[in-house]
Amino acid sequence: MKNRSILPVIIVVIVIIVAIEVFFRSSTVSQIAVSLVTVIGVFAVFWQLRQESVIAKGDFILSLESKYSESEVLTKIGYKLFNAHKLSENERMDIISYLTFFETVFLLISKRTIAIADIDELFRRRFFKAVMNPDIQRLELVTFDYGYKNIYLLNELWINYLDKINAHHSIDVHGVELSDANPYYSTLIHQSKLRFTDELTGKEGIDRFLKLIDSLPEKGDQEIFVAFDKSNFINAFDDDRARIMFVSEHGEDVAAGLVWFPQAGSADGDGHNLNLNPGEYGQIDNTIVIPAYRGNRLQSLIINRLTQVIFSSGVSNALATVSSKNPYSFRNFERSYYTYVKDVKFHGADRRLYLRKLFAEE
Repeated sequence: MKNRSILPVIIVVIVIIVAIEVFFRSSTVSQIAVSLVTVIGVFAVFWQLRQESVIAKGDFILSLESKYSESEVLTKIGYKLFNAHKLSENERMDIISYLTFFETVFLLISKRTIAIADIDELFRRRFFKAVMNPDIQRLELVTFDYGYKNIYLLNELWINYLDKINAHHSIDVHGVELSDANPYYSTLIHQSKLRFTDELTGKEGIDRFLKLIDSLPEKGDQEIFVAFDKSNFINAFDDDRARIMFVSEHGEDVAAGLVWFPQAGSADGDGHNLNLNPGEYGQIDNTIVIPAYRGNRLQSLIINRLTQVIFSSGVSNALATVSSKNPYSFRNFERSYYTYVKDVKFHGADRRLYLRKLFAEE
């Protein structure tokens, strides 16, 4: 009804504007008529398209509701959430499906296909019943938080929307807010603003990597991260064997990681310490996070991404050398399912050797 009341006002304003234009240009009556018809015609087309867009969005939201209500898995989890039933390990796959539905919702919002306001009343409690549920937090959202970035972003977006319309209280769900359940909540939200590059190779990647090393303020840091001089570093990795991933914010690199693949038949790499031949493994030698960004679990993200690069290349062993002076890295590699094997000398420096196998139990 509100749109209908505005329409006549807009038409009157357009007529007045055209009348003024006609008055000052002394147009003929026929010219006036043509101008009016043209303007009103253009406006009518615009209005029609707008109405069709509104109808299309309504149909889309209706189909989204149908996807939820017609899914046996989603409605089963929804029933348990709304009736405060316990969720167990046996239902993990169903929980993942439920969360995946809302990850899809977030992607639709991020692509501006729909907005939070369009689905708020329909899906608000269904979403917050899940993310505030202690069982779902324990089984998935907190334990495996790095795999649910879109859920965390949707939670933040929805909370901000409710705060904006003064409706935070209307969530009306018993449970623990995700921001309270996970001490790394703010870290995950911050990480979403960082940009992860594709892996770079050759001179471009090496130069950029060395520039990041030069930005480290303490000499001790540089000794930990690069255990040999730059000329050797360039000679070792400037032949496209190394793949380097960077993390940047506001156009500045803040972290990076390097993985490389010793060539079959060569004496490169540290696999000989474990009876592994070149061509059977990939090796992570350097991960860097500048001091201002430490404590945000960036190294763990880099380790996991580089491990994926290794395994997707077709080898089944991921090797890593870590400075013996860096206990924080020990923990991060171990959290990523790497196992400490032995101490080794790496270009004269003391390093720890870690190994992860593709089919190791996690």
